[in-house]
Amino acid sequence: MTKYNNKTVKDDTPYGYIQTDAGLAPHPYQSEVVKLIGELASEGVKPDYIDALLNEFNVPKLDAPAKELDFVRLKHDILVKWQEWQSDENQAPEDDEDEWEPEL
Repeated sequence: MTKYNNKTVKDDTPYGYIQTDAGLAPHPYQSEVVKLIGELASEGVKPDYIDALLNEFNVPKLDAPAKELDFVRLKHDILVKWQEWQSDENQAPEDDEDEWEPEL
């Protein structure tokens, strides 16, 4: 069991949701991360890039950062960085590579 806003949340709650008395409800932060991941995938960004880009932009996957994120701006910035990686073979992860860390 985990705690969210002083309420116990079941561990089987899907990522992006919280348990409420009425059932599942979107988690205010995690649901935005899920939406961002979906939008990046719909733009053609592959999963290995998405993971690397979220790390590159320090997007916490579990808890919201202290400063509120502008997800519209973040999506734009991530897509710009992804396009840079696409044009620079030395920065981009290879399709058949399972684990990849961007050069910082």
